[in-house]
Amino acid sequence: MNIFKRLNIFWNNIKKTFPLYRQYRYCLTYSNDLRQLRELAVSIEQIWLNTKYQNKYIFLHSLVNKFISNIQNKRLEYSKKITTAENWVAEANRIFEFIKDDPFNINDLSQAINLYHKANELFFDKNFMISEDNLREILANRKKFINLYQKGKEKASQGYYKEGLSLLNEAKNLFYPDKLARRISQFQDKIKFEEEYEENLLKTKELAREGNFLSAYNQLQLALDKFQRQDGNELREKLQIVIDAKTDYRQGLMAEKIDNFLLAKKQYLSALSKLPQLTDANYRLALIDIKQHNFTSALSYLENLEEEKASYLRGFIYLQKNDYHNAVKEWKLVNNSLVNNDKESLKTLIQRNKLQIIKHIEDLVSEEKYQEAKICSENLLKQYGYDPKIDHNLNKHIQPALQHQLWQSQDLIQIITQLEQEFKQNPNLTTLHNMVIALYYQAQLDENYIERWINCWMTVLLNINKSEVFQNLSWLNVKEINYDKMRDDLIKIVEGAIDKYKDNNLDKYYQFRDILRRENLALELIGNPPKTGIKIKQIFITPGFYLQHQTQLKSIQLKTDKLSTLFTDWGLAVAACLKNDTERAIKIKPSQQHSSGVEKLAYHLINYYEGCYYLQHHSWRKAKNPLEISQTEIKNNRDWVTNINNLCEKQRQKIEENKEHLEFAQFWYDLLKSNQSASYLAEFKAREISQQVADDKISFSQAINKLKDVQNIDKNNPLVIDLLSRLEYSIEAEEVSKLIQQNKFEEVVRKLKYSSNQELKYNVASMFIEAVIKGANKAYLTYEEKQGLRDIAYWAYQICPYESDFQEIYRALGII
Repeated sequence: MNIFKRLNIFWNNIKKTFPLYRQYRYCLTYSNDLRQLRELAVSIEQIWLNTKYQNKYIFLHSLVNKFISNIQNKRLEYSKKITTAENWVAEANRIFEFIKDDPFNINDLSQAINLYHKANELFFDKNFMISEDNLREILANRKKFINLYQKGKEKASQGYYKEGLSLLNEAKNLFYPDKLARRISQFQDKIKFEEEYEENLLKTKELAREGNFLSAYNQLQLALDKFQRQDGNELREKLQIVIDAKTDYRQGLMAEKIDNFLLAKKQYLSALSKLPQLTDANYRLALIDIKQHNFTSALSYLENLEEEKASYLRGFIYLQKNDYHNAVKEWKLVNNSLVNNDKESLKTLIQRNKLQIIKHIEDLVSEEKYQEAKICSENLLKQYGYDPKIDHNLNKHIQPALQHQLWQSQDLIQIITQLEQEFKQNPNLTTLHNMVIALYYQAQLDENYIERWINCWMTVLLNINKSEVFQNLSWLNVKEINYDKMRDDLIKIVEGAIDKYKDNNLDKYYQFRDILRRENLALELIGNPPKTGIKIKQIFITPGFYLQHQTQLKSIQLKTDKLSTLFTDWGLAVAACLKNDTERAIKIKPSQQHSSGVEKLAYHLINYYEGCYYLQHHSWRKAKNPLEISQTEIKNNRDWVTNINNLCEKQRQKIEENKEHLEFAQFWYDLLKSNQSASYLAEFKAREISQQVADDKISFSQAINKLKDVQNIDKNNPLVIDLLSRLEYSIEAEEVSKLIQQNKFEEVVRKLKYSSNQELKYNVASMFIEAVIKGANKAYLTYEEKQGLRDIAYWAYQICPYESDFQEIYRALGII
């Protein structure tokens, strides 16, 4: 067969193969139908396998051999997958056939579905997909069936057979196996007992509502003997509790009748413990306590009871305690004609008793027993409620007379104690003013009172705008008062008192100066007039006053802000810091641990100022500990970070040794991670590495690895980049030098051709060019020598093709 005929056969085979192969590719891309792919592969194989070639046309065979081999391999692969999938499907069908009549079996059904799913993942088959979907639908129905069946069983186990039967009938619409039929029959048999039980349960509840608890219990017990259910058991327990409580209550009544109050109370309390809503027991307990004059206990049993009977008894108890105000209040709630006479009698009694007390107060005033008269008046107001005449007499006559009497005694300590007690009971500026005066005179006699005087004095100054002392002066126009000047003048009095200790007791001087500084700072922060701060009622107080009376002011919650830090034990040190006396703050700061949020703020504020103080004095090692302790708080305050960065920049200028530079740079970077600290640390780490290289302590490669670690600190540090570049140049230059010494010039060219080291590339290329120029100076060159020089020049060209210095050489040798 000639070649043209062979080529014609080859061409015809291609034409036959092309549409089949196109169909094959389409099926492979879009449908993944392995059976169709296998059939197409077989058809393509048959076209080519039937063609015979002679040896001299073996090139035709080699053209299609690879293609046919690939088709054959794919066909075998498809056949294997088809067989595997069909086996899985057969196994799935076998499983389903075995369990198709058992709707309770979902595990084996799930296994069959998984087999179908694996087959469908292997290749597409419409029938497989339909079968898998059908099985999934059956699985869903079985799960629903089992859920209904289980719920029905659960309801039945609780005694609710009617509800259980409803669920089983719903399950029957899905599947109706023999097991379900038997269960439905069992439920139907039980329903008549359930209905009888429910009828008895209704009767039981009706008896209980009528108060026949024992009959209700017996009725329910008979029902439960025939049919058990949880709601019945729970009701039986409740009925038993009520019966037991009622029994205890009746036993209490019997004991009370024979005046055995101890046993009676025990039984009533037992009844209440079992049945708290048995209020009759509360009343009996209250009545027993009334009989025994235990009025406080009696009131406790009547607490939260709102019936008229409870109000009457409470009123009676208050009457026995001579608490007429509350007695009237309680009896107002009683609307009973039998009590109306008692109400009128109570009014008369109250009026008579009130007049007697008023007469007693008048007698006490006549005898100048003002303290007793004050107590009597306060008790009268407390007992009978507010009375404008009594209140006016107390505040405008008795109280001033008592104050006058107190001051006449000239016992300043007693005056101070009395005024502090009055202020505690009724905080007001008048009492505060009097306290300041008493403390002022006592402080002249005893230096132990100076701190209390300063605290009280500064609190008065804080509230000076509201002072009644100035508002009650008819000759003074309140609007014309210069409160700022007045405050400054009064503060000077305190400063003068403190200055007296400057020459003879420096410790006391500093102690009082610290206190005044804290109080002054508080006044600045609170404002004049005060805008924000800590108050007792409407009176603003200073940190010293707060700390002095802290045990009585536990209800006050301090905010977490700068002002509130002054109200802590750290307040003196905080004030020193904020007033630029950090050296003093370091000496007086507390040693105890902080607890609250505001104390934590104060603690970290002092640490910040202490650290800054040491940095200002170029003692960064002392600054390290306080700043590191408060690192988190410092990093959260932008102003603090800026200030520390500036101070560290100044500290840096005072360091001379590289070792200390490195230590300080590391501390600064660890503290703030700022750009300045990163640049500083990277610079001195680079210098250290450079010195290690110079001392031959580390190799170039080790130095490069260290510098790359340094770049994690400051990626764009110019010194690091420069040193890294130099080291990389040195390493590459060493490698190139070794290759040149070994005459491996082509390896040199290959290495430098893609190198970014322009300096090294230029130097090596120059070496090649110089060799060319030197060789070209010979008088006569053979062809091989000329070709060798051209090769050397070409090496230079490969390394530096665009170098202007070499262009003339390249052109002369015909390289460009």
